[in-house]
Amino acid sequence: MYYIDMMKRFLSYMLFPVIMFMFVNCNKQNKESKNTKEEIIRISSGNFQKLMSSFKKENSDNVRASDYPEYYAGAFRDSTGRLVINIIGDSLTAKRDIIERIGNEHFLLQEKKYSYTELSQIMDTINRFMLNSTNKKIVDEIEIHVISLLDRENKIVVRLGNLNAESITAFKEKVYYSPAIHFAQSPGRPKLH
Repeated sequence: MYYIDMMKRFLSYMLFPVIMFMFVNCNKQNKESKNTKEEIIRISSGNFQKLMSSFKKENSDNVRASDYPEYYAGAFRDSTGRLVINIIGDSLTAKRDIIERIGNEHFLLQEKKYSYTELSQIMDTINRFMLNSTNKKIVDEIEIHVISLLDRENKIVVRLGNLNAESITAFKEKVYYSPAIHFAQSPGRPKLH
């Protein structure tokens, strides 16, 4: 019995510091990983701002579709916070140009099918169609609710009030056709406040 009590005390004296060390170490690692992700997000945001600023022409506050390099196909942050830059074409040339524009290599490249210029021009064409009052009847018949350019997926999504083959065909025939356009059911018309 005495031996068992001694063993319990010995183990408790030995295990307590080990457990405390593990607890402190785990907390330190969690804090470091949080700081690391925050740092990655901060760097990615800064790099994105530098990249967008580098596309602007002198004496201009905005970037027009024609201002983007041919290789540029959009950008987003992934789940780890890293900046992902979509490109088309030669990745080595694109990488060199991006490094020159932002001053570091803290980004990932991802090959895509459509340039950002092409997607932006499609969006502009659809928006002009929808804003033209002579097309109101067509827009209402097809029930076009929302159009979005999604950088991450490198596509345009058209949300229709009634997603069916007839509405999709009507959109392609009367508004615009491109394989870059995908269709989805709309949850309803957006409410403007």
